[in-house]
Amino acid sequence: MEAPQPEPPGGQRIETRLLNPHPDCLAEITIEYPYLQERYEFFRLDLRGEEKLDRPRAQLDLLREAEAKYGASTGEKIAHWQRRVIARFTRNLAQISGDLVANAYDLAVAARSVVDDNYGWEVWQMANRYLAQQEASDLETVRLSAGEIWINTKRLRIRRRLPRPKQRLKPAGLKPRKREKYPGEWAKQTTGDAICSYPPEDLVIEEYGRFLKQKAKAILSEERVRVEPFTTSILDGIDIRETIRNWPRKKIFVRKADRLAGEVGAVVVIFDEDREDRYRYLTTWLGEHQNESDMAFYSTFPFDHLVGPGIGRAEYGGFLMTLPPRRLFDVWSDPDYDFTESKPERLLMAGLDYSVEKFVVYVAAKPPRSIFRSIAAHLNRKILYVPIGQLSPAKIKKIRVVHVLDSYERRAEAKDYLW
Repeated sequence: MEAPQPEPPGGQRIETRLLNPHPDCLAEITIEYPYLQERYEFFRLDLRGEEKLDRPRAQLDLLREAEAKYGASTGEKIAHWQRRVIARFTRNLAQISGDLVANAYDLAVAARSVVDDNYGWEVWQMANRYLAQQEASDLETVRLSAGEIWINTKRLRIRRRLPRPKQRLKPAGLKPRKREKYPGEWAKQTTGDAICSYPPEDLVIEEYGRFLKQKAKAILSEERVRVEPFTTSILDGIDIRETIRNWPRKKIFVRKADRLAGEVGAVVVIFDEDREDRYRYLTTWLGEHQNESDMAFYSTFPFDHLVGPGIGRAEYGGFLMTLPPRRLFDVWSDPDYDFTESKPERLLMAGLDYSVEKFVVYVAAKPPRSIFRSIAAHLNRKILYVPIGQLSPAKIKKIRVVHVLDSYERRAEAKDYLW
């Protein structure tokens, strides 16, 4: 520091220029993301204050502020299990990079992967926020990319899908969805004498129920796999991962999978535990043929949101599916389940009661209480718990929508109103 640096040989001089980076590109060219630097600048103003600069807490505040922006732009909410998965995901990404906490890129990747592209965009925009940086400056304002500053950069593609008041031009041959001629037209045509489902939706949810059964069996089968060194038999095959991990020991490891005795009967899926009593529509309906399950569910009231004459649109809070059909009594009025404390527990108890197979799949944000394990054992049943965070958020968002028709005659015209 005391001795000046010698000039470059040959009298060459390095020319430098001061530039003003555009506010939109700060997160790409800075070492620490701008949101954290802004928090540090506010922290410097009052070093004697009680507030401490904590990087994990700043990261949590960034996600919360981005969540508020996400809710305002899309009208959707982020569940508790998604926050937990994001925390675990960002921790793992940081460990892979050799860091203590995640950077802005890791936060955006986790937000997009766990929730959707809209939330990933809000997280990136919030991480890029630095209020002191302005586009107008005495210096030249430039837009720089990460590839111009750093080497070995990574690219993240985010596709926002937001509702817009002005739609893109569409082909002339595409028929628009039907609308009410005047407010209340469809409500006047709703009789309320009976209810039924929409068959194409039944096919989708039945297919998803079969997928959940297979996934639960795969998870349980994986838990029952035992890995041991090769001696006299290769059993169910060579375990490549364990063999490579122990390659210095010059040993081959093989897998032995215990067969799963039994099949999956009922499937219970809980999207929301409904602590705020938002889902007040409690329904039990029976399958119409041998391949359609009996179903009990709680949802928002469908006829509060009419999308056609006698066609209501609702959102599942949770549902139960069980085969064979035409056996399910009204779950919500059954006095045998009055000891349960919530709607998810009532559905789970009904699933244990009506399942003709040994295993019952329970998909939710958290596992059931231990008392239900004891009840299941007493009924010679076993609960296969699948965290809802392991499932595709896009698929979950799709199957949460249910349409209720007020008569069988509506099925012929429902395709003109549903989307």
